[in-house]
Amino acid sequence: MKNVLILFVVLLPLCFCGVRPSAGVLRPETGDSLSGPGYSAEDRFRIRLADTVALPEERRFPSGGADTGTAWLDRALDSVGAVGLVRVFAGGGRFAERRRRYGLHLWYEVHTDGSMPVGQCVRLFGSLPGVTAAERLARAKLAESGEKR
Repeated sequence: MKNVLILFVVLLPLCFCGVRPSAGVLRPETGDSLSGPGYSAEDRFRIRLADTVALPEERRFPSGGADTGTAWLDRALDSVGAVGLVRVFAGGGRFAERRRRYGLHLWYEVHTDGSMPVGQCVRLFGSLPGVTAAERLARAKLAESGEKR
């Protein structure tokens, strides 16, 4: 009896190894789900700077001219109408070493005045050599109580 149970436990998973779920179960892949109106914030986006770039300090640009200390970044920020540059993850604290190890210290959020569409800003920053990633920010929206999920 023990041998039959062991054989059953070993063979049962092997029976399902090659089985794929039916096509109706799989969700179809969608394109950029943040490209439609209302899905992303219209005045901010995030960038990840390269490891070789001197990291700017968090700044607000109330006068309209960016001043991060890096000329190419200042020009790019001015061209999109940036009003602020904020670090996404805190710089110090208890987990500072972990954040540095995983590259989280390189992420910044760019706040704009809304004069240029966010998609265009993301494309512009994505093409810069000192920026390794540029992405939109998803807008959080609370579900209504009567709304179906």
